[in-house]
Amino acid sequence: MLRPRWAGGIPRVRSAQPTYREVGASKFDQLPKGYHHIRRRVRLGNGRDVFDRAARQVRLWAMHFGARIAVHPAKPATTGLRVITSVPFGPFVVHGPCMVVWDVNDDWYAGFGYGTLAGHPMTGEEAFLVEIDESGEVSFTVSAFARPHTWYAKAAWPIAAFMQSRIIGKYLQGVVDATRR
Repeated sequence: MLRPRWAGGIPRVRSAQPTYREVGASKFDQLPKGYHHIRRRVRLGNGRDVFDRAARQVRLWAMHFGARIAVHPAKPATTGLRVITSVPFGPFVVHGPCMVVWDVNDDWYAGFGYGTLAGHPMTGEEAFLVEIDESGEVSFTVSAFARPHTWYAKAAWPIAAFMQSRIIGKYLQGVVDATRR
């Protein structure tokens, strides 16, 4: 697991504010206009035990660790938790302060959405949702809306959009792998 190099930045993250107006919008089917949207889903299996395992893994950031993204502090995701993600990008590590803006944990759904805070190169949200339907089929969905926030993210936007799509694929596989253990 990668350790974030910016761990000392947590005090600054505590006072950072979201970088976008549509806080919590990743919880809904209709994502806000003016952003790049991604929504991908994978089937995890059947039954309450699969749902419970997947829900636990999502709350513990398994999708990030599966994508080799460090999360500090790696506490269970609950509304209000502020974290710094550290994404390896070639010889560099890109750090992004984020805050969990919503979470759900009921009989049918489990997961959360987190959004960017001041200091993050992007602006927007990502959501991670495990769902069990009436037949017992369990699925995991990642939804995101994002756009570049800093000059360097704007300059590298085509690469950043490609990388986000690739990372989301790794998120999906990370939860698949973690749920099967």
